[in-house]
Amino acid sequence: MSLFGIKSIDDIKDRIFLELYPIFQNKGVKATSAILKAVLKSIDISQITGNGFLASGIDHFEEMGKSLGKDKLDYVDLQKLLICFDDLERVDPSLLTSNQILGYINSLVEDNNIKVIVVTNENKISDAKYKEIKEKTIGNTVHFHQDFKIVFDEIIRSISYSTPQFIGLLKSHEPLIYEILTKEDKTSVNYRTFKYFVTYFFDICHFVQRGFKIRDLDNMKDDVLKTLLKFSLMICIEYKKGIVDYQNRHGLEKAVDYVVKKIYKLKQPEPQSVGEKLIDSYFPDETYEYFESIYDYLTGGDRLDKAKLLRELCHNYRIEDQNIPEHYKTYTSLATSNIRKLSDREYLKETRKLLNFALEGKYLITEYITIFYYIMRFGNVLNQKPEALVTKFIKRIKSKSVEHVYHPLIDQYFRGSSESEFDLYYGSIFAAVKEVNEKARVITLNALAVNLEEELAFRFYELYNRVVSETDQQNKISFSNIQPEKFLQIFLKSDNLKKSEITLLIRIIYDSNKHIIEPADIVFFGKLKEVIESYLYKHKVSNISGEMLSTFQQEIIRKHQEYDLYKNLSQ
Repeated sequence: MSLFGIKSIDDIKDRIFLELYPIFQNKGVKATSAILKAVLKSIDISQITGNGFLASGIDHFEEMGKSLGKDKLDYVDLQKLLICFDDLERVDPSLLTSNQILGYINSLVEDNNIKVIVVTNENKISDAKYKEIKEKTIGNTVHFHQDFKIVFDEIIRSISYSTPQFIGLLKSHEPLIYEILTKEDKTSVNYRTFKYFVTYFFDICHFVQRGFKIRDLDNMKDDVLKTLLKFSLMICIEYKKGIVDYQNRHGLEKAVDYVVKKIYKLKQPEPQSVGEKLIDSYFPDETYEYFESIYDYLTGGDRLDKAKLLRELCHNYRIEDQNIPEHYKTYTSLATSNIRKLSDREYLKETRKLLNFALEGKYLITEYITIFYYIMRFGNVLNQKPEALVTKFIKRIKSKSVEHVYHPLIDQYFRGSSESEFDLYYGSIFAAVKEVNEKARVITLNALAVNLEEELAFRFYELYNRVVSETDQQNKISFSNIQPEKFLQIFLKSDNLKKSEITLLIRIIYDSNKHIIEPADIVFFGKLKEVIESYLYKHKVSNISGEMLSTFQQEIIRKHQEYDLYKNLSQ
């Protein structure tokens, strides 16, 4: 019987009773179910308590009911009873220090002659009082030593749906799996978590092992599987610990800033977010890649979205036209996690190729800071003059203005550090990147504004249904680039039903618990509020349409106040 979640002695008594009573032997039934506790009130427990040791635990239940026949009430011989309590370290700490738990367990042994086994991880119980109480209540202590290899082999052998290829992969990475599983507690492994990982990782592994019919990606199967194994095991561990879940990703999906700073060896602040701490722990010297398809699957998604996983792999491994372009093979070979595979001569050759590809404009503008770092590290093996190289890179970056697609997170790619000898050069390159990105932002937002205006006016229900049914769209839509006067005109020309749904759409999109508040949003609501007030000053409104406008106005006022308060608190 697990003690996890126990908050009182009565909780223990209830669980013992439910375990003993044959009707509730089905392990699919939870002992804490409110329905079961209601049923218990109609049960005559006197027939199963023998010498009465359970009486104190259930004297709060009502008089017996007659819905259960006596053939269901089997007598329990307490002299032959063995109770095994698990997870002692996971009870409310106050119950340990106050002697309640161990005192109660001791009374079962001393007063009722019941045999008891207590299973716990004592490394997770630091309270000195517990150790003092334990010496007086626990008769014999048996230390359990884990033999990881034996348990590891048994678990993977017990998988009925496995394949030799899957077992071979796990065995080949056994040391890595052990290292990751023991990160939190160096002396033990949570085998429940390992079994959870094995169960779910099989689908991921099988999908990769059967091949993609993409030559370069298939040739990298071993590297791909190792990357996915590390990511999946991290998510399984932290999910089972309750640190992450389907909704709370703690920035793992937006870890670009932190990872890039590590690559450039800029001065590092102490990790601020849970996600950054996890990346530091699991990927201290390696490139970190996020896979939303796998995260969703491991944290409660109903299935593995294999099409999405393939798209993510193609994006992360730079697949173009079914293959990895030569310039990205070079770029990848010089990644921090791969350079140990190169000889000095190979490193020099690949670095020279990287420089030539960069000057030809083969890379995304966001990659030029990394490329500069790759070229200048290890003593500048190509003997490039930093100032001249920066000038060439800036010229190439600006020449890519037409093809660059706006990147909303680009500001997070670089935060300078006075401790880096190349900080000034990084800053100059990044200034050019930001300039190109800002031009792309203006073009993109103008195009989006025009499209949103058309959707609001002529294809409203396509927009409405997309926002309501696809929650990920709610953070991607903003009306801040639509002229407030134009927005109000669209509202006024709508029928009453559409007016009410425009108000609801505002409420959904700008939910303060989900929407990232931007300065442009605050300005938009402020101006729209003024436009509505101006209209009402000049026009008398009434009837249902007047009520709809009044409701719309109140929503805009509320959003403006809410966002304005946020702005003031942030300053």
